[in-house]
Amino acid sequence: MADADRAEGIADALGDAGAVILQSNGMLAVGESVPHACVQALFLEETAQVQLLAQGAGFTPRFYSPEDAARRHGDDRVHEPLRAWEYYVAVAEGKIAL
Repeated sequence: MADADRAEGIADALGDAGAVILQSNGMLAVGESVPHACVQALFLEETAQVQLLAQGAGFTPRFYSPEDAARRHGDDRVHEPLRAWEYYVAVAEGKIAL
């Protein structure tokens, strides 16, 4: 498969999502800025870890409808990546311990 075809397939798989897991290649995260894309990647990794732990403990995944997910996410979606980026920077700088 040519690189252009592979890139087209990845773009199709990503669609309107913020990230996609690439088989045998990690993940790809996008955002409105580099910090936003980094936060998307960190959120995906953290969510995947929590899901694996929950499944290992025998919990069954719960799926939210798009409406319930939007309600749970809150109205401050624009500022969430910025606040998260500031948090991760503070952790990296040793100002906050995990």
